[in-house]
Amino acid sequence: VTNFAGEPIAGATVKLDKAGASVTTADDGSFTLAYQSASEPDTVFDDSLVVTQTGYLDYQTSVLLKADISGLNIRLANEDLPLITQEQLFDPMPGSKPFKDNHAPSVLELPDGTLLSAFFGANEGIDHKIYLCRKEPGKEEWTPPEVVMDRAGNPSLFRSTSGKVMLFNGWGGKMRTSTDEGQTWSETRIVCGRCSGPEKNKPVQLEDGTILAPADGVSVEFSKDDGETWTVGPYVGGGKQPTIMFHGNNRLQMMFRTGGNGTIGTTWSEDNGQSWSKPEGSVLPNNNSSIDAVTLRDGTQVLAYNHSHRNEMGHKGRGILNLAMSKDGIAWDAVVLVNYLLRECYQYSYPAVIQSRNGLVHLVYNWHRRSIGHAVINPAAFQPVPMPDGKWPTTGPLSPEEWMKQNPGWDNIDLPDLCN
Repeated sequence: VTNFAGEPIAGATVKLDKAGASVTTADDGSFTLAYQSASEPDTVFDDSLVVTQTGYLDYQTSVLLKADISGLNIRLANEDLPLITQEQLFDPMPGSKPFKDNHAPSVLELPDGTLLSAFFGANEGIDHKIYLCRKEPGKEEWTPPEVVMDRAGNPSLFRSTSGKVMLFNGWGGKMRTSTDEGQTWSETRIVCGRCSGPEKNKPVQLEDGTILAPADGVSVEFSKDDGETWTVGPYVGGGKQPTIMFHGNNRLQMMFRTGGNGTIGTTWSEDNGQSWSKPEGSVLPNNNSSIDAVTLRDGTQVLAYNHSHRNEMGHKGRGILNLAMSKDGIAWDAVVLVNYLLRECYQYSYPAVIQSRNGLVHLVYNWHRRSIGHAVINPAAFQPVPMPDGKWPTTGPLSPEEWMKQNPGWDNIDLPDLCN
């Protein structure tokens, strides 16, 4: 167990959540935790490993179906980390990468804390390919973009509790899998005959192992055998590119992209996605651009989106990128203004959001279609501002005006071919 700088942490509590077995870390941060069921000595783990220490965000990871987890490196994040830090995955300037424009990133964390990001790159709207970048814990740089699928776009990354990594092509209902954390990949195959597969937004997994993939047109596709076979669930309609949130007691929520002057759509399930309510509008605006959400471990819903309509906030309403939070999926509070820049052809769009094992929130997004932005956000630093009328704050630290004062000259980069 180490801190965010990689230094060992002594005295942290490490426990198996269900079994209750626990131990504290030694001076060098190491620990040994062995547990065996007295009634079922031959079973593997079906539990969560939880690490806590005063002054640090909790760490939690699944050890489902694993006989042992030796060699696991646990990196705790301090509660006093900045609210947000940002970077780009690669140099946005012309000639610095094997494609001109890029779009629709996805993000995934591996058990050792390595981050993967997949996105599609193209040249003048042709030669679409899915690329993958990797960032290992403690490293300053992401690896250069590497092609992982041809003739593809709007990818989605997912890792099941068994350890299988899945990469979906949102434009063709196809997928590839990896059993070595994305180092090598299977042959491309069709998800299923009637399936479209998830377009951009990540699948989720239920406690019984069922995988739910949010599919275009607002529907859900199911797999009960670790992604080998899939079945089509009920069609909801009303929009596209849905994202799934958990509310407990078999209750799920999907929110989704709708029209340019409407609101983000929402629909509810009371039976783990087997049936869904009639879609309706939420309080939050939608600019006909994609959104994504994640349910944090404490049950908080975090939504990444452009708080705008199509004719507001710059290029197609994509000049502003926001995070909002909710306890019930209905009433939303403003928590982070991620980026704001009103310039022709400049945009922050198609966000993807996850919570990492150390409690931080990771957001990737299309950075002006010339790179992929990556923001690391500390939810312990949230200072929510209620939005009962669905209006973003116009005063205070979250207002665009105040944000510009605190970020003078932010992102003022000249990309010479941006409007071409």
